[in-house]
Amino acid sequence: MHPPHLLLLVVLMTASIFFSADAQVSKCRTCKGSGDGSNCAKGDSLASVNCNHADYDNTWCQATRNGGKWERGCCIGTNNCKDVHTVDNDGSTSDTKICHS
Repeated sequence: MHPPHLLLLVVLMTASIFFSADAQVSKCRTCKGSGDGSNCAKGDSLASVNCNHADYDNTWCQATRNGGKWERGCCIGTNNCKDVHTVDNDGSTSDTKICHS
């Protein structure tokens, strides 16, 4: 059986196939949480915040998981907002996924 965070990563990556990478974002869900069962990890019942950036074509939302800690929020700038997957020497992973909510 695969760990829950791997399943979530597969779902997020599969969803990205069906949505274009164009931004057009003015608001994003925001949270910080610990553990893959947290509301932040699941994306459940999260508040939205205004990204406060006039260039909506250069604004995305992002979800990051690093060592079991989750964070969601706004991301501004094409060079800053990219999907990233890294594996540390100890086998732990860090993932950032760009999305539209």
